[in-house]
Amino acid sequence: MAETGTYEYPGFTVDVTLSEKAKKTLIACKENLRAFGYYLGTAKPGALKKYLSEIGEISLGDFSVEFLLDGSGRVAKVIVKRDAFEQTDKKMLWSM
Repeated sequence: MAETGTYEYPGFTVDVTLSEKAKKTLIACKENLRAFGYYLGTAKPGALKKYLSEIGEISLGDFSVEFLLDGSGRVAKVIVKRDAFEQTDKKMLWSM
């Protein structure tokens, strides 16, 4: 169930390729790999200015993903701000 004021979508998998040296370094240092990203939307004509960034995109939310040592990571679900999404052309973008 989506939180009030949000839309919820199925998640996605992110894969990275780690060299053997990188894997060994992470293991030796007891570290992991984490990525952060954000969801953006393109403003629809007449979008309210309070939602627009300096370059005309609309911030819909963000995410983080922790990778396993095999290089796979999963974002369980995508949650975006409903009020902001209504100001877009309904074609969500994302960036890491």
